[in-house]
Amino acid sequence: MRPGSSPGFGGSFQKPRRRTTRGPPVDRLRHGETRRPGREGGGLILDKLRLEGLVVKLAKRVRMDRDLLDSLYFFVKAKYRETWWLSEEFYLGREVLALLLWGSPGEFPHLPARMRREVGPTTPDAGSPGDIRYDFQGVNRLMNPIHASEDPASSLREAMVFFDLKEILDAILSEGDVGANPEVGGGGQKPRR
Repeated sequence: MRPGSSPGFGGSFQKPRRRTTRGPPVDRLRHGETRRPGREGGGLILDKLRLEGLVVKLAKRVRMDRDLLDSLYFFVKAKYRETWWLSEEFYLGREVLALLLWGSPGEFPHLPARMRREVGPTTPDAGSPGDIRYDFQGVNRLMNPIHASEDPASSLREAMVFFDLKEILDAILSEGDVGANPEVGGGGQKPRR
């Protein structure tokens, strides 16, 4: 691999002088999950998660600003410092759907571990059929249709980027699904066949 290139983006990391179009937004699903901007098909993703027995406890459409982006990716920003401008270009000003999901971890130690398995690798093409990021045509580590927290602590930290603690506690204690519908005003991207 040549300097300044990456398998995730396949080219130079130099910032373009002029940008003529904005890339797709990304919606967020999480236990915290997030459906990433510009990736339609969130309703289909939610249907799949609900069929797996997960419940949407909180849902909120949020327009990403610098504070939200920096708070959400606080621990990975340094890792991607050379390409962080791509995240800013992609996310800032975009609408995301922040979700708090609830359900059994199954055979996994906690729900975030289960979700990491359900969504598949961060780079979607490294996944396989059945992985949400693969099935719903994620492009790369940045432009994929869903985010999943790493562990219970990061789930709570990331949920608190979008919701206040009282909302989270009330949601956890409530019964049922909030019935989030991310497709209002959106398209309907179909999964790969």
